[in-house]
Amino acid sequence: MPTVILIHGLGRTARSMRGLARFLTHAGFDVVLHGYASRRQPMASLVEDLRSLLDALVQNGAAPVHAVTHSLGGIVLRALLDAHPDAPIARTVMLAPPNAGSEIIDFWRAGTWRRRVFGAMMGEVALSLHTGADSLPNTLSRMPKHDVLVMTGSRSLEPWFNPLFDKPHDGKVSVASAPLNQLAECVILPVSHTFIMNDAHVQKRIKLFLNQ
Repeated sequence: MPTVILIHGLGRTARSMRGLARFLTHAGFDVVLHGYASRRQPMASLVEDLRSLLDALVQNGAAPVHAVTHSLGGIVLRALLDAHPDAPIARTVMLAPPNAGSEIIDFWRAGTWRRRVFGAMMGEVALSLHTGADSLPNTLSRMPKHDVLVMTGSRSLEPWFNPLFDKPHDGKVSVASAPLNQLAECVILPVSHTFIMNDAHVQKRIKLFLNQ
């Protein structure tokens, strides 16, 4: 039975992926909900925790192992693949990934007071997700050794963030920031950042891609 690791986003918990977990379980996958302290742990620690989980799954005979990530979860996975290029991931689906950073982080980094407040609330990893050339997402490799599908939204449920964007976005990440590379398909859907993983069409596309 194929295994799927679900990796949640910034400030969320594994609970946010439970609806998708139920769908994939019913579709015949062995689902692992990976929780992590996105606001407290440094990226190096997040990477090693994920690596330990992968090692344990492989040692217990899991094969193939896929990953479905949401938002920051996609950056954690990219950081893992940067540090461990041969990590045993067969296929990946990235949901609403800030692969080129987020304009919202740019806003919070602009000024000492904003940066201190946001950093205290969300942590240093969150501050690294800006759109500058030296941001974490923009310094990681964009060429994993396996097939990747990216899905992102173009509908915002948070209009107060609209002034921070000058292009289509999902409320947290611009559509232009989501693509990984020229080889990975990027599907744009009228869904929001926060709830993209619960959309029925998104779930069906994940199932189809992982079963290829």
